[in-house]
Amino acid sequence: MFFSFKRLILKQFGQFPGLFNHCIMYFKMSIPVLTTKLFIPPVRSNAVPRSRLVKKLAAGLSQPGCFILLSGPAGFGKTTLLSELAVRLDQKVAWLSLDEGDNDPVRFWTYLIAACRTNGERIGDAALSLLQTAQQLPVEVVPGILINDLAVFSRSLVLILDDFHTVQNEMIHKSFTYLLEHAPGNLHVVISTRVDPPWPLARFRARNQLVEVRVQDLRFRQDEAEAFLNRTMNLPLSDQEVASLTARTEGWVAGMQLAALSMQGRNNPSSFVKAFTGSNVYVAEYLVEEILLHQAEEIQSFLLKTSILDRLSGGLCDAVMGRQDGKIMLENLYRENLFVLPLDDERLWFRYHQLFADLLRARLQSDFPQEAVVALHQRAASWYEQNGFVAEAVNHVLAVRDFESAARLFEQYGSQMMTRGELATFLSWTDALPDEVIVRHPQIIIAKVWALTLAGEYRLVEPILKLAESYTGSKCDTPETCELVGFTAAIRAFFAMMAGEDDIALQLAERAEGLLPERSVHVRWLLPYTIGAAYRGRGQFEKAVEAFQRQAQMGEAHDNLIVWVTGVTGVALVRRAQGSLREVVQICHQALRRLDAYEAAGFGSLAKLETPLIEVLIEQNELDEAQRRLEGVTARMQNWPMPTDRLHSLLALIQLQTAQGDLIGALETLRVAKELKSNHAVLMNLARLVDLWEIRLFIEAGEFTSADRLLEALQPGTSRWVELRDYELLLLANLRLAQSRPNESQKILSPLVEELEVSERKPALIEALALQAYVWNEQKDRDTALSFFIKALDLAEPEGFVQVFLKFGKPMHQLLAMLSHHQFLETNQRRAYYVDKLSNAVGGRNVEQFEPPGPSGSVSGLVEPLTGREIEVLHLIAAGDSNRTIAKKLVITESAVKKHTGNIYGKLSVNSRTQAVASARQLGILSEQN
Repeated sequence: MFFSFKRLILKQFGQFPGLFNHCIMYFKMSIPVLTTKLFIPPVRSNAVPRSRLVKKLAAGLSQPGCFILLSGPAGFGKTTLLSELAVRLDQKVAWLSLDEGDNDPVRFWTYLIAACRTNGERIGDAALSLLQTAQQLPVEVVPGILINDLAVFSRSLVLILDDFHTVQNEMIHKSFTYLLEHAPGNLHVVISTRVDPPWPLARFRARNQLVEVRVQDLRFRQDEAEAFLNRTMNLPLSDQEVASLTARTEGWVAGMQLAALSMQGRNNPSSFVKAFTGSNVYVAEYLVEEILLHQAEEIQSFLLKTSILDRLSGGLCDAVMGRQDGKIMLENLYRENLFVLPLDDERLWFRYHQLFADLLRARLQSDFPQEAVVALHQRAASWYEQNGFVAEAVNHVLAVRDFESAARLFEQYGSQMMTRGELATFLSWTDALPDEVIVRHPQIIIAKVWALTLAGEYRLVEPILKLAESYTGSKCDTPETCELVGFTAAIRAFFAMMAGEDDIALQLAERAEGLLPERSVHVRWLLPYTIGAAYRGRGQFEKAVEAFQRQAQMGEAHDNLIVWVTGVTGVALVRRAQGSLREVVQICHQALRRLDAYEAAGFGSLAKLETPLIEVLIEQNELDEAQRRLEGVTARMQNWPMPTDRLHSLLALIQLQTAQGDLIGALETLRVAKELKSNHAVLMNLARLVDLWEIRLFIEAGEFTSADRLLEALQPGTSRWVELRDYELLLLANLRLAQSRPNESQKILSPLVEELEVSERKPALIEALALQAYVWNEQKDRDTALSFFIKALDLAEPEGFVQVFLKFGKPMHQLLAMLSHHQFLETNQRRAYYVDKLSNAVGGRNVEQFEPPGPSGSVSGLVEPLTGREIEVLHLIAAGDSNRTIAKKLVITESAVKKHTGNIYGKLSVNSRTQAVASARQLGILSEQN
């Protein structure tokens, strides 16, 4: 049996960015989630109710489209207030306690989705799948999918995120802002933070989307202070003493708690209140020392040594302390109210109050030798590793600069982290290692380069490769150095292929194959892809097919569905370049049936397999079927993180829209493609193809000056990729014909046809022959025109080419009419059927629309003809559209619309829209129906 997709989801994948796709090895494994971060902190039975604030928050939650921001310094009771709110609400509540470890987009969103799922709802399945693809995601992707899931959620959900100030990652802030801006009406977000987040708060305020609770709201009032000090803390203070302490602490809850702890057991609390002065920081330090000095030495030691932990459990404290009473100690500290807060209902996990923890850590550093502190962190790291929390283990060894231990953890667990998508975390850790440590651990170099490549940070790869090469040189004296040399060669081969340097790519790939051990499957899967793409770029198609077939075989042998699909897609694309359209259809249909059998056809990057099939359907003029398939692919690609895959689907859409005569739609899709190309690293050849489509659309629109300028900048015929070189020269020949310069077009076409006739590039040859037929027909040499046209038809008919001829419009109609009594049709019934099919296809469309534009609007009576774009503007003016509407429809600026309108007025010698429309109808530029 081949492989089941369900089994695949549980297996390791890897991922490689590539030419038309990214080849992925995939672990459907989740990041270990500390469930204590998802528990709503319990409210103490003797806690002071904050009813006025709870009412304000509840009112904010009733406002659709609003989110709540609690912002204030540490110790003002934000977490306690939110706990009370959560208990009182009737809605479902999702809680997430954030910390510094959540500064990785993958970890952040994984935890946030986990919080949303605590109520038993299956929210975020697709988002989790994307997070685990080990690929840098566009900021809107994950929140976009989550928004869609929540929009169909049957009930209202309150999402509370505590301590958001610990998150400083720019990507997280951008993506979370996207969530806030597009949140469905049933999602209510509540944030607590010490520092205002870098979000457009002013815009949210202006739109009434923000409810704020700030420090002036959070301060204890007199009645709340009295309840806290005398009832909760059991102190006998008078109203005057409460008022005095409230004034001196400025309502700071933590300050009052520290003061109350210091006053417990004192005979004269009033004197303490009178002497209570100083800034918050100094008061806190003084009170902590007061508290510590009153504790037994054993408790002081426990507090100080366990202060290195963000969360405390009995077992973890036992590991750090080397004792067996951690659980009992934590329960006692909680009962004594010594700033220990429970994190779950079972009281298995606790944390220290943040201020208390900070001060304990400072005292630990000053009172204990460094080697003792290092030992504490190492014990904590060991416990975390043994219990499956590698991230926490790494954080502890890095905290004390134990780089060798960190390196060991990276080597052992780095690949798992990358396949889970924790690229940002892994890279931040490796950045903490000195170069002298990294060079002693070749596997870390390999993993770091891989992580940067997967994250699309190609510019950062070169320094790491140079570091590796400085360590190994070209020597290969140990298995480790051989693997490292082979790895750097493989990566350099891949980047050379991306840059179009195919010769270099092939040389490096060959070297890498000879050096990489069989166990380096992650990298070895990349090599046939690189080799296949390089051979395709050189026009050596059969060698390219051989490489892609080898990649497909490797994917099948390792139960790796996406590697297999990547190889099969590579074969289909090569066959498309050769003009074997029917074979492409067969390859794709067979592969798609296989995917359907394993319920995998809709999975992200697998949709790319349909791209060559869609291109063939468009060429064969099966536009409805092409559109149906492309709509499905576009929907699946919309939130897919691989820019190469998404760009290919956009280019297919431009091709379809152009074939349908939807120039405005094609220009809009081109705009999206250009934006994607600008924001992401994609193959040089693919980026150039976007530019070439822009030129073609300019030609279609009659904007010959713009097309000429762009084409000249690209230097047509200089591409290293032969298919692009052909396309550039054919585009230039088309432009020269449209500019009524057939002799120049002929000079381009003659040598090109000679080259193509001895190549495997049939589609380019068919178009070049058809263009030559057009040129000779324009020059009134009909016999020569027909001879070239018949050659083109003979090549095109067996594979069903149609669109390559339809793009010529009226000249094609003339050539087909010339064939109607030619012996070419009399000798072959299949030819006659094919020509009839082409004639019907041309006849079913507006041939004037598809004629390669001559000087647009060249009507007698005009001093200067209207351009194609000016005619488009004129049609929309006749339809009554405003300048703003015209700009939107044509995807141009309003100022450009005004400029075109002014040109129209000048050429028609009119002064108003009404006069322009009337004059255009009189001249026959517009019909009476326009």
